[in-house]
Amino acid sequence: MKIFNVKQIREWDVFTIQNEPISSMDLMERAAKSCFDKIQERYVFNSYAIFCGPGNNGGDGLVIARYLLENELSVRVFIPDFTENYSEDFKKNLKKLPADVIESFKQDQIPNLSDFDCLIDAIFGSGLARPLEGFLKSLVDYINTQELFKIAVDVPSGMYSDIDQFPIPECFVQADHVYTFQIKKAAFFNEDIRREIGAITVVDIGLDETYAERQATDMFEIDEDSVQLFEINRFTHKFQNGFALIIGGSRGKYGAPILSSKACLRTGAGLVSIAIPEEGRSIAHQSMSELMLVDSIGEQYIKQVHIPDKVNAIGAGPGMGTNNESVAVLEHLFQLDIPLVLDADALNIIAENPDLWKKLPDDTIITPHQGEFERLFGKVGDENKYEILRKQARENRICIVLKGAITTIASSDGDLYFLDEVGNQGMATAGSGDVLTGIITSLLAQGYTPIEASAYGVYLHGLAGDLALENETHQSLVASDIINHIGQAIKNLTE
Repeated sequence: MKIFNVKQIREWDVFTIQNEPISSMDLMERAAKSCFDKIQERYVFNSYAIFCGPGNNGGDGLVIARYLLENELSVRVFIPDFTENYSEDFKKNLKKLPADVIESFKQDQIPNLSDFDCLIDAIFGSGLARPLEGFLKSLVDYINTQELFKIAVDVPSGMYSDIDQFPIPECFVQADHVYTFQIKKAAFFNEDIRREIGAITVVDIGLDETYAERQATDMFEIDEDSVQLFEINRFTHKFQNGFALIIGGSRGKYGAPILSSKACLRTGAGLVSIAIPEEGRSIAHQSMSELMLVDSIGEQYIKQVHIPDKVNAIGAGPGMGTNNESVAVLEHLFQLDIPLVLDADALNIIAENPDLWKKLPDDTIITPHQGEFERLFGKVGDENKYEILRKQARENRICIVLKGAITTIASSDGDLYFLDEVGNQGMATAGSGDVLTGIITSLLAQGYTPIEASAYGVYLHGLAGDLALENETHQSLVASDIINHIGQAIKNLTE
C-alpha cells in the first residue's frame, strides 16, 4: 500500500473536492461521520471531552461532537483561546453546536477532566510542522497526565506526520487509539513515535482513488494485500520450487544455520542444502532428515565450501564466525552469480573488512538488526536513520532489511517499505533472525525479486510469529515456534 507525505495528502483532498465534486464542508462531514462510526463500533463511554483546535482537524472534532450529542451522549467541547484565525469550515460547524456544550479557555483555565471517561484530541492535524510551545505545550502535557482514555483524530496533536521531519517533537498527545484518515501517516512507522501511541485504525473517508493510483511515491506499507505468493500447482517438481543453500555455523553456534535451513524448507524451497563445519554435521542430520549436506572443509569453522550446481539462492552468515577462513568463504560467494542473503556474522565480517563493500554483488539482501546496522554504517540517530538507509541501499545497489518492532526495508533504488501489520514482542528471541534469513533465502530461490523476497519474507515471518503466539499461553516464543507456523501463514495468504 502506498504511503504519501503531507503535501500529497493535501493534494489528494483538493483532487477529491474538485473531481468528485464535493465541498470541503461536506468532505469534512463525511470524514468526521466515518470516524464517529468507527469509534462507536469499538468503544462505549459515558462522557466525552473534545478538544478542538482552530483548523480543519478542530472542525472534524466539532462534527464528531454533534454526532455524539445526537446519540444522547454527554459531550463537552473545549476550545483553547487562540489568537490565530479559525478556518471557515471550523466556524460553520461551531454554529451547528448548542452554545451550552462549548467552553473556550485560556492558559490559566485548563479544564478539570475528572468527570470524563474519554478525551478526543482534535487540536492539530497532519499539517503541523513546528513543535508545540507555551500554552499549547502546557495543555498537551496536562492531557498526557490524565488517566482517561484518549482518542486522536487523524494524528495525535503535536506529532509531525512526515517521517523525515526532525527532531521528533518532545510533546505530542499520547493517544490510546488514533483514527487516521484514509491512509497511515509516514511518521507512524517511526518506532520512537509508535511506542508512545496505542492502536491505529485507518478510516476510509472516500478520497478519490484515481489520485492514489496515479500518484508516485517512494514509501509503502507491507500489508496482506501486497503479499502475492506464487501458486504451486500439482504438476510441479522440486527443482522448479528452488534450490537453496544455507552456509553458517561454528563451534557452539550450529543452531543458527539449522534454524535458517528449517525455515527455508518450510517456506517452500524444493531443495535445501546446508554447509556446516564437520563437527556439526551429525547435529544437522538429526535435526531434520530433509536437509542435505554439501561438501565443506573445516572442523570447527567453515574454510571452503563446494557450491552445488543449480543452486538458486544462498543465505550466509548465521553462526559462521568472523575469522580469516570465514572472510575467505564470503569473498568466494561474492564472485558467484547467485542471489545472496547475508545476515549475522556475514554482516560483522563486512563491518570489520569494509573493502568487501566493493565486491558485494548487486541486489544482495542484507538483514541487520539495529546493532549490526550501526556496525556497518556508523552510529545512527533518529534524524538520519531513513536517510542512511536510502543512501546505503542506493550506493551499494543492495536491499537492506532493518529488523525491529517496525521493520524497514530499503530497496536498491531507495524506496522504503514498512512492516507494522504483523509481528509481536514474543518474537524478540534468539534465532528469530535466523528464521527470517531462511524464509527470505527460500523466496529468493523460488524466483522472487530481492524486494519481493524481502517484503514478503518479513510479512510471512511476522504472521507466523502471530499464529505461534495464538497457540501459546504466554508471550515468550522460541524460534522453532515461528518455523512450525510458517505453513499455516502461507496457507492464510494463499487461500
